[in-house]
Amino acid sequence: MISFLQRRRLKKLERQHRALLERARDIQRSGDLRAYAALLEQAEALAEQIKKYEGMEQAMRALKQKQKDVEEEMDRMQRKVERA
Repeated sequence: MISFLQRRRLKKLERQHRALLERARDIQRSGDLRAYAALLEQAEALAEQIKKYEGMEQAMRALKQKQKDVEEEMDRMQRKVERA
């Protein structure tokens, strides 16, 4: 459930980032470089948040895999004890 919500949040951030970049492009073309710089700064901040969420998602996948490996090892040990 949490990973679903994280992915949803990640997609929302990516959409916001893309929209900011498009607005910044349009403003740059109109010649307002100060507004362009401000929007670009906001887009960079969003890009950092996106990287943070992607890192969290990778860490969650690694933890789930580790948990699965531990559970499999415990099952093997339990079967070994039952045979003895």
